Amino acid sequence: MPEHLSLEQTDLVYALVLLRNKISELVVRATTEGPTNCPWADLAALLDTAATLCRREAILEP
Repeated sequence: MPEHLSLEQTDLVYALVLLRNKISELVVRATTEGPTNCPWADLAALLDTAATLCRREAILEP
């Protein structure tokens, strides 16, 4: 039986899902509107945040 996630882990998963959705939106925008119209700084910031959260998740997992 899978273990239940703690509130902190649930918040982390929720944040990662929101980041994934936003990154997908920006990638679609870059491919449909062209790379010059993509907010690359926003995308880089989101990817950095996602990496930070993933590192945090790795620390949460024993």
